[in-house]
Amino acid sequence: MVGNKMRFSRKIMFSVLILLVCLQGCRSSQVAESGSVFCDKLARASVEVLADGRMAGSGAFVSSDGYVLTAAHFITSPGMKLGVLSSASGRKTAELVAVDKGHDLALLKIEAERKLPYLSVCKQDLQAGQTVFVVGSPLNRHGLLLQGTIASRQADYEYLTDQATYLRIWYITTMAPRGLSGGNWVNADGEIVGVQSGWINEQIAGTSGHVNSGIAFIAGHEAICRLIDTKEHADTPSIGGVLEELWTQAPGFQGRFKKGTEGIVIHQVRTGGPLDKAGLAHEDVIVAAESKKVRYRRELLDIIRGKKVGETLRVRYVRPDNKDGGEKAVVLDSLEQNWLKENSSK
Repeated sequence: MVGNKMRFSRKIMFSVLILLVCLQGCRSSQVAESGSVFCDKLARASVEVLADGRMAGSGAFVSSDGYVLTAAHFITSPGMKLGVLSSASGRKTAELVAVDKGHDLALLKIEAERKLPYLSVCKQDLQAGQTVFVVGSPLNRHGLLLQGTIASRQADYEYLTDQATYLRIWYITTMAPRGLSGGNWVNADGEIVGVQSGWINEQIAGTSGHVNSGIAFIAGHEAICRLIDTKEHADTPSIGGVLEELWTQAPGFQGRFKKGTEGIVIHQVRTGGPLDKAGLAHEDVIVAAESKKVRYRRELLDIIRGKKVGETLRVRYVRPDNKDGGEKAVVLDSLEQNWLKENSSK
């Protein structure tokens, strides 16, 4: 009798084990299927952007009638020949609709012969630690799915050297190879949370070479929504110079100012730009803007971006070696208007 009970118990345990294995297999299959469907959705809505016939970056459809969201930095002029290549539309000529140089965004349009798959924009703020995904074509490899993690708790600014432009961005931790620019990063629901702009390179010690640091940056949803909704060029206020925090400079340079000085060092003043016209120069240090002390670059750029093109930014500044400083009124100009003016004949 006891032996029968033991055999019966073993049969029950074995049946339960089989059931658990089957359930686990079903869950794994469901996860795999869900991941496959998710990737397929992104891939069908994603595109490769061609500039003068050559693949320049990635992007995605943001409407069923052929609007494409991508990066602006590889579009070198308003009249550049642009195209889009995707599994949904085939190869199509694209026209430039609008740019936002302050966020490195561009909106393109193709003639759609039928309704196209597209991605919606998430209108919630990004959260540090959030997992995000993108389908793009890095290093000429087509339609790859990459994953990243939002790394910043608030928006910040990065300078694009070749564009002479400060971008308002969010940081993500991911490898971001060349060709991923313009890729539309999405959340777990497949909604756009940002557009790939660039990444931070780290110099290899003792050489002139650089290596990808694994930190990239993307534009946020507010600028994306504005560009898609208005379909007009942004008008981003600009100060016309490179800005660096004083405490990031070499000790010898810091020593040229009074002890305890904090502020933003001006570098590479654009000839004829707002700083130049106001009489501010290379190595001047802005210590306050609109009567507010500025220690971090983000603080000054937030004040600038809070104004409109043509408005005046009042700054207090000091000069190295105890030379005269004072106050200046800086009249802000426009990143987009400058770009259009400088490249209109190309």
